[in-house]
Amino acid sequence: VKIMIHCGACMLSEKEVESRYQDFLRKKIPICNYGLAMAKMTGILERSIEML
Repeated sequence: VKIMIHCGACMLSEKEVESRYQDFLRKKIPICNYGLAMAKMTGILERSIEML
């Protein structure tokens, strides 16, 4: 596994999310939010952080 793309976890308890994050951090696997990953893949991330 090179990267873990995780959803907002609205259906999980805080304890479950923290446990998952700790497992991946312990294995030195980067974690990315699903929304940010989708924004990057569709090319809107750069536009969304540009100066107006």
